[in-house]
Amino acid sequence: MIRRRRSLRFVLTSWYSGVVGAVLFVWGALLYGAVHYQYLHHHDEGLRADARAVSAILLLRPDCSKLAPAQVERLALLNSRILLRELGRGEEEIFRSSGIARILPAEGLAPRIADIEADSFSTFEGRAGAVRMYSTTVASPEGPRCVVLVMDSLGHVTEALSTLRWSLLLTVPLALLVAATVGYWLAGRALRPVDEITSLARKIEATNLSQRLPVPSLDDELGRLTNTLNQMIARLEESFSSMRRFTADASHELRTPLTIMHTAIDVALGRERNATEYRQTLAALLEEVIRTSRIVDDLMFLARADSGNLPLQKEPVQLDVLVSEVAVSMGSVASARGVSLEVGASASISLVADERWLRQMLYNLVDNAIKFTGPEGRVELTIELQNDAAILSVSDCGAGIPESQQARLFERFYRVDDARSRDTGGAGLGLAIALGIARLHGGDIRVESRQGQGSTFKAYLPRASSTGVH
Repeated sequence: MIRRRRSLRFVLTSWYSGVVGAVLFVWGALLYGAVHYQYLHHHDEGLRADARAVSAILLLRPDCSKLAPAQVERLALLNSRILLRELGRGEEEIFRSSGIARILPAEGLAPRIADIEADSFSTFEGRAGAVRMYSTTVASPEGPRCVVLVMDSLGHVTEALSTLRWSLLLTVPLALLVAATVGYWLAGRALRPVDEITSLARKIEATNLSQRLPVPSLDDELGRLTNTLNQMIARLEESFSSMRRFTADASHELRTPLTIMHTAIDVALGRERNATEYRQTLAALLEEVIRTSRIVDDLMFLARADSGNLPLQKEPVQLDVLVSEVAVSMGSVASARGVSLEVGASASISLVADERWLRQMLYNLVDNAIKFTGPEGRVELTIELQNDAAILSVSDCGAGIPESQQARLFERFYRVDDARSRDTGGAGLGLAIALGIARLHGGDIRVESRQGQGSTFKAYLPRASSTGVH
């Protein structure tokens, strides 16, 4: 199915024209109705007043069908077009005012008398145009009932209404055409900055993400859209920069063990060696293979965590028990470095989490603390509750971390001291993995450190995921 491409300018103009057309149509209909009503009813009150005056004159005598000369004179002075007829078997005409013949239809009103209702208005087409008539009846005490017909010409109302209709039929489409043209121009003018933004955005690619879109001076919708796009481009620039740094660091980290293995193999193959020398070379190669495999595994974990494809098998985990088990497991590593590993105050907390990854997070934090704590130093593990979070703290008494570098501690492959970190065998991924695990559980890791006073890494795990707090 092929979809026709329509511009936003066309859509806005169509909607604008439709709304204006509907408004003009309703306005025209209301105008025509109001004029039509006014033409028909602007004589009604005068006709009704004249009818009352005629009825009063007729009731001066007991028999309304027999008018006295004085009554005829008074009716003639009313300056109204009056027709009086007798209701009954004869239905004779009683009185006709002067000039009424000019407005009556050619066939007269005789065929209409039977259909005329008392106290009602009617409109008919006379000799010189439309005529408005009011009819009522007068019942005299001694004579028959009489019909009072008071009428007046509406002038050329038919021609006037026809002219109005044609005027509306011509002006409304013309006004709609003008409105559509102006709307199309306004829509183009309003959307011109969007076209400019689109054109500039097309020029921004991965190689020039440092460019930004010009922000309009007005804080309107386009200004907010431009700011949002600039923020998105800034995030993309940071992501691409992080990706490039990550790729470069990963290549560097993998190049080192590969270079070592390549050199060891070249040396081993340079001349004949005995079994002991070959065994030593293979042992060195195995150590570098293990290191390389560990780096690759860490990179795979981070990649899966970033893509959201790392499955979590959540189950109730007793945090105090987990901390004790990690302390026992890492005890030998700490002893080998002359570091004392202790478990401090611990609250009994049960969370729903993936025990495997929480254990890995603790291993990384404790291993990092042991590596950067000097001999006869101490590493302490504690658990506490604070507001809506369970806090796992790992504190050391090492040299501390400069404040200027604390913000980058959790970047991948970042080391505060490259030489010292390589001596400890770290690739700079442990803290990044620990932070990734904490965030997978809806938490975070923060560091508190002062130079010469040690560091404390605090993993915050939200209590919302807990099944019980004791």
